[in-house]
Amino acid sequence: MRRNTTQFLAPALTIAILAGLGVHSLLRTRAADAEPYHLRVRTVAGELPLNFGNWTGRDVEVPRAAMVLLRPNVMISRSYSNKENGHNVHLLLVHCGDSHSMWGHYPPVCYSGQGWQMVSQTPRHTNVDGLMVPQMEYAFARNYSGQSQEQVIYDLMLLPDGRIVLDMDSLLNAYKSYTRRFYGAAQMQLVFAADLPPEEREATVLEFLRVSRPLFDTILAGVKR
Repeated sequence: MRRNTTQFLAPALTIAILAGLGVHSLLRTRAADAEPYHLRVRTVAGELPLNFGNWTGRDVEVPRAAMVLLRPNVMISRSYSNKENGHNVHLLLVHCGDSHSMWGHYPPVCYSGQGWQMVSQTPRHTNVDGLMVPQMEYAFARNYSGQSQEQVIYDLMLLPDGRIVLDMDSLLNAYKSYTRRFYGAAQMQLVFAADLPPEEREATVLEFLRVSRPLFDTILAGVKR
């Protein structure tokens, strides 16, 4: 009886294991499955206005080394000037198919590697027409050629499962998911001169988040959690 039971169980277990592997394979997302999503992101990113409101923008070339490192699906680097008050802000927005590529673009890593010292980091939240958008406000300083320099950076990262995160651990954990790993992630930075009053920086952040909302919605709607 024991031998017959064993003979019955062996093929049954084999079938169960193979069935499980088959389901697991079906649940895994392939790189090609994410291509329509990447195309949608590129299309909407191409509609981000160069000029809007009182802001006039110009594209700024990205160093080739950064492009090789990031391998971006979308890369926007623009310097904006406000014709009404003379304020300036630099916009960096990158979307990568591989979340790991973001590591070198993360402010605590990127700016520290260029000689900047982090002075502070403060979480912020902005209500953008009903969407609560968190950001991390970083202050950096350095001495360059005998001159003291300071800048403030508002940074956030967008995941395809609808989350907006502020740290690399949350970003890289998303890569572990078979259903999300090929959808990548995006990061947005707004870079200001440190002498711009905080209330004016925050008003500017709201303007840029609002004009970027269609792109945010597209990026965040990649896959379900």
